[in-house]
Amino acid sequence: MSRILSFALAQVLFCTAMAAAQVQSGSLMVRALDDQGAVVPGATVVITASILPQAINGTTDISGLYRIPGLAAGTYTVTTSLPGFQTVIRDGVFLVQGQTITLDIRMKVSSLSESVTVTGESPVVDTKSVGSNTSIDKTLLDKTPGGKDIWNMLEYKAPGIVVESPDVGGNQGGLQRSMSARGAPNAQNTQLLNGVNVNDPAAQGFAMSYYVPTVMEDVQVSTGAQDISVGTGGILINMVTKSGTNTFNGSVLQTYQGEKTQTDNIDDELKAAGIRPNANSTDIITNSNIQAGGPLLKNKLFYFATANYQATHVSVVGFPAVVPYTFVPTPLADTSDQDTTDILAGEGKITYQLNGNNRFEGYLSKQRYDKPNRGASNLNTQESNSKELDTFVITQLAYNRVLSSTMFLDSKISYNNTHFPLYQKTDMQPLTDNTSTVLYRNRTNTAIMFRRRVQFITNLHYYVPQFLGGRHEFKVGFDNGFTPEDVDTLRADDVNLTMLSNAPGPRANTVNIFNSPLHVERAVMNTAIYGQDAYSIGRLTVFGGLRWERVEGYLPAQSTPDSQYFPDGLVFRNVPINGVVQNYTVRKQFDEVRQDPLWHNFAPRVSGTFDLKGDGKSVIKASWGKYLDGINTGTPPNPNANINQVYAWNDLNGDFIFQRGNAAWDGLQYVGGEFGALQATNNLAVAVFDKSVRRPFREETSVSFDRELIPGVLASVAGFFSRERDTQGQVDQNIDQWPQLFTLITLTDPGRDGVLNTGDDQPIQVYNQNQTGTVTSPVNKNNDLLAQRYRGLDFQVTRRQSKGWQLLAGYTFSTTKVDATSISSPNNAYVNAAGEAGGRRHNFKASGSYDLPYGVVFGFGFRLNSGLPVTRTWAIPSCSATVLTQCVRQASITVNAEPRGSELLPWLHTLDLRGGKRFPIGNDELELTFDLYNATNANTTFAVRTTTSLSAIRPAGDPNAPTQNIASFLSPTNVLAPRVGRFNISYRF
Repeated sequence: MSRILSFALAQVLFCTAMAAAQVQSGSLMVRALDDQGAVVPGATVVITASILPQAINGTTDISGLYRIPGLAAGTYTVTTSLPGFQTVIRDGVFLVQGQTITLDIRMKVSSLSESVTVTGESPVVDTKSVGSNTSIDKTLLDKTPGGKDIWNMLEYKAPGIVVESPDVGGNQGGLQRSMSARGAPNAQNTQLLNGVNVNDPAAQGFAMSYYVPTVMEDVQVSTGAQDISVGTGGILINMVTKSGTNTFNGSVLQTYQGEKTQTDNIDDELKAAGIRPNANSTDIITNSNIQAGGPLLKNKLFYFATANYQATHVSVVGFPAVVPYTFVPTPLADTSDQDTTDILAGEGKITYQLNGNNRFEGYLSKQRYDKPNRGASNLNTQESNSKELDTFVITQLAYNRVLSSTMFLDSKISYNNTHFPLYQKTDMQPLTDNTSTVLYRNRTNTAIMFRRRVQFITNLHYYVPQFLGGRHEFKVGFDNGFTPEDVDTLRADDVNLTMLSNAPGPRANTVNIFNSPLHVERAVMNTAIYGQDAYSIGRLTVFGGLRWERVEGYLPAQSTPDSQYFPDGLVFRNVPINGVVQNYTVRKQFDEVRQDPLWHNFAPRVSGTFDLKGDGKSVIKASWGKYLDGINTGTPPNPNANINQVYAWNDLNGDFIFQRGNAAWDGLQYVGGEFGALQATNNLAVAVFDKSVRRPFREETSVSFDRELIPGVLASVAGFFSRERDTQGQVDQNIDQWPQLFTLITLTDPGRDGVLNTGDDQPIQVYNQNQTGTVTSPVNKNNDLLAQRYRGLDFQVTRRQSKGWQLLAGYTFSTTKVDATSISSPNNAYVNAAGEAGGRRHNFKASGSYDLPYGVVFGFGFRLNSGLPVTRTWAIPSCSATVLTQCVRQASITVNAEPRGSELLPWLHTLDLRGGKRFPIGNDELELTFDLYNATNANTTFAVRTTTSLSAIRPAGDPNAPTQNIASFLSPTNVLAPRVGRFNISYRF
């Protein structure tokens, strides 16, 4: 902790001279013009809003322009005045995150002190920025149906975003879900809260906490052409929480949905595939929220606070797995057989407006997350998943200063931590059935993780009205993150066991012994400095930016506890490590390691906009950019490794419990007890970063056209192309020798039914080793054969809430291709390796609401997505004395039996509806609504088995029914949750 605090202090001192990105806010540009269209310099501009503690004052420059950045999303009033001219009051100017609104203020010459108020639709076309941006404000969140988590909101409302596991009414809200867009994986996503990075240090793209959507003022989603302040090329999600104002207000919310408000959608076809009735049902989902905000000192000090409780208790298809063996105890069988999640959260924000030019803001959030059946699936039981009990803390401090009418500063500092334990739930030895892949008796380990993030951001804007014939808007910024993590790993008896259950019957298979307990410390440090100039001349604006990043993996000096199987000083004698036979001594003390890795990279970006008619209603935009991939705390190679050995298991007494007995170390392996032959020794090589490996990045090109169709309605069409570069993956060091080491042979693929000698058998060519013992040596290398290529076309229509209705709709057509996902062997590199790499080819979403007379409200959400691509695989055994045909000389291999992604899962469609009524009670309001999710009760299969084999199932999941064999390929493992209703009661004061 002392290292973190001293690091933070040094960065705070540096931050005072630098500046940070402001993707969390919007900007107003006021252009004062006279009757003839000539610019009016020196006009006074006053900006007011209910969300501003004090008015903002400025003066138009020699170009007749005044621009103020750093404004929160909301509705503003802009007053423009100058002696000799009529004062113009522009009312109802609606601003969203990441948007620059340009207001042309026409000022008539007048000798009298008079004013005119102009009210109209706010401009919807942003002529001064490039990006695939969607703003989801609190009005859309409040008035349309949706689960009470950010991932449901993005899945249903954000165009272009792909989520693999679909949500119905919040049934997936107990766990964060991965999302992708434009071919970039979840690990390259960036999540910001109030403009500060809150990504999980060990799981980049996921967040360090959960969110409360009812306290969001605005959510900005960007899926392409990112701002120079954003490093990676994935989805940018920035959530801005509500702030207090001069007016006291608040709300109370209670929701309920459960078994009494839902139906069942498991039909006979799904039952025949082993899915039990109500397998995906909801027991209860409820959300309780209270929030309030207002002034502590009028015009000076403001607060906002909230408390939230969310319960998500749902069934999981196939959980718990049936236990058919008497030697597998089930002491937790009477505990919950559902995936239950309970999140208790509290957060608050304090805003202090020192004066018109200086604002401070502090934010604190703490959450408790309880999930007793983490990882519940058809492959485990109550004993063999994990108990999770987390705490999440987020603290932020922000400072905003207006230095002059042309210079603005914004700085932020934050400290976040996550206590993230995944506990084993019994003291029994974990036992995996390798035939069915079901895990019994216990989770494989306990992992206790403590993750931190210290982030510093500062940003400086400087405007030059005239230089080199046009206007310049400069932005420079600094962003620094330090993300350490500690991990403690423990195991019951320090072993994992496997068994086989196929003919001739259940029998012991292997025992895996580990170097546990294990304590690991690791960190990543990332520093970015960036600058950009936006040059405007006439109707053209050109952006040029450059971003420099330094990223370093860091391992502090560390020690780990002693281990019963691999104690300090244990010697492995004459073992091959990296091709050299040598002795290896187990250590428990490790020195500091720096530059593990160390990369310095530049990322240039250029873009431009052109206002076709000069009226701000039709704009062409184009961009090209380089985006650097982020890394997590698991990237730095660590010599403090998880040493382990795999042995054949001689279960001498047949009790399926491993006994070490009198086993002794002979310099290479344990001999005696129930240890059989040694099969593998892992992680003896000292982990060292290969300095020849380069940092991966992606290049993206976009072209778009934005048009205001009618006042308040924006239509956009955009094309995107992106490609990964310097992709890292497993690459064999002996590729040039493959023609001598392997020969193509033809085998008979059993086909989709998984049975040989049937009508769907077909020949398949695979690479067979020319002689037994040939060794491939895959290492992590850069190779662009592993790169994904994305092409997409977007259409989007946006109507912000006005005159009683709003709409957000989008359609994306896209393809994501790859030549191979591994080059570790010729079978991985060449056998049906190329094809569709993921994503949903067609992706349509629409959400909207309409206010009917008498306070009646109506809202809807609809999505129609094509299914995910899947690939059939076939496991080919190794030839042996008993396996002479349909085999290969090398160890067993798994190949793609069909071209990658050639099969698409069924189309996914859901319709959600909301109806209700608002009741005014004095100055307060009571709203009663009812949501109906998956109104058509669709039961789409969204997850399947992809192997070429037979799977043993019990019809309708009945544990007493006899087992039946069905073709594994495309047999369902998860289906869409059924229709469910939710009651919502909200009181606003």
